[in-house]
Amino acid sequence: MAAAPQKPNQPLIDWMRSAQEVHDLVAASTLPGPGAVTDVFGPRTILWRLGIGGFGGHDTFPGMVELTERSVIVYCGDDKPVEVLLAQPEGQSAGALSASDFLVWLKKRSVA
Repeated sequence: MAAAPQKPNQPLIDWMRSAQEVHDLVAASTLPGPGAVTDVFGPRTILWRLGIGGFGGHDTFPGMVELTERSVIVYCGDDKPVEVLLAQPEGQSAGALSASDFLVWLKKRSVA
């Protein structure tokens, strides 16, 4: 399946930015806007809502994805994580996925 073209004014997330900057970009682009896109999960994914994680990581790099027991975390350029709260993977016919549904979706993909 070919990647869907990026919508006009749909920002691409730069994971080299700080967690606060990434969070603010997604917040500014959320519904009814176009959303902010990334490809760190494999297929292009629109992120609609993020939370800012509490502690920075060690041995992390910008764009590093961590699947925890309850959440999906992506590390930013300042070594601080953001937590994915609402995401819509390309080709996902059901629309946006909650944090727990997105975690299940990612875990199924990594096993397949």
